[in-house]
Amino acid sequence: MLPGRINYSINAYIEVFDQITWGALACVGLVLMIWLYQALKFRNRALALES
Repeated sequence: MLPGRINYSINAYIEVFDQITWGALACVGLVLMIWLYQALKFRNRALALES
């Protein structure tokens, strides 16, 4: 592998990553928030049923 080639692929990767980063982060954050909300709601319901 040539050093210039590695550098080029890294630069290309960074460029693509920079474009998708914010959209990807927003999607992941949204999914995590929904998942956490559902998990907490489910756990609270289970606790309410137990008591």
